[in-house]
Amino acid sequence: MLDKSQRARLTARPVVFGEVLYDCFANGREILGGAPFNVAWHLNGFGLNPLFVSRVGSDERGNAVIDAMQQWEMDISAVQRDHFRPTGVVNVILDEHNQPSYDIAEGQAYDYIRPGEIYGAAMGGHYGLLYHGTLGLRQPEAMSSLSIFIEQMNLPSFVDLNLRAPWWDAQLVHQVLTGTAWVKLNEEELAKIDISGADQSDSREQALLKEYEPELVILTKGERGAVILSEEETVEAGITANVVEGGDPVGAGDSFSSVCILGITKGWAPQQILDRAQEFAAAICGISGATTSDKLLYQDFREKWNI
Repeated sequence: MLDKSQRARLTARPVVFGEVLYDCFANGREILGGAPFNVAWHLNGFGLNPLFVSRVGSDERGNAVIDAMQQWEMDISAVQRDHFRPTGVVNVILDEHNQPSYDIAEGQAYDYIRPGEIYGAAMGGHYGLLYHGTLGLRQPEAMSSLSIFIEQMNLPSFVDLNLRAPWWDAQLVHQVLTGTAWVKLNEEELAKIDISGADQSDSREQALLKEYEPELVILTKGERGAVILSEEETVEAGITANVVEGGDPVGAGDSFSSVCILGITKGWAPQQILDRAQEFAAAICGISGATTSDKLLYQDFREKWNI
């Protein structure tokens, strides 16, 4: 549970840690992606000015990442450059139902984020919470960097499991869930992870809440909507829209996460967080790719939500 000082500073800048990469499609398209990058992009669109911590190669794709961030007026001070490893890439395969699967390359720059460079970039800043997943922690170097940063900065964590086979195991999941303030996952991930007492609980999500004691468990259910659980209540929301022609579901979960973080920093009630996260994710499903540079989209939501 959060202490008083952590609650008081939630409105400060969020920190987003992890991978930035190019989603490469069969038709030759390359689109900037990676769950942490997508979340940071959306948070910047909503005016939260996140500190994005990652690492890219000293290559054309790495230059393009920096250029895109600068054009979107994102802080690039914590994006490290690697002279030996390439900027991350993932091959995205869409099936007949337009659902994505991912072939994730090994040995990418984001696997080797250095702790000293993070702390140097973050020095003197005022930060509220830390977002991260699991893919960016698949190498011991990155896990060590994150652990050192968490210890130095004392930030509550929002964990989006975002499990990608074969780049996770039970030990990693347990490590990232221990002590987290908020956890977001989908039904497939919930079914895969080990949870003590799951057989004795009413549901696996209730068992997860009991074992790790986060403030919130945020569970997405695809076409059946989503649910948020806390010690006090359980709230639900149905699906708001399907993928339309010209759109795709790539990055929908990341857009959902970004609004959950936005709602946490703004003090929204769980039902409000859930409804607005669903609404924004549906809008992102209406475009091609996981992000957009359309500032009006974010402005419309900011005005609608009075933020």
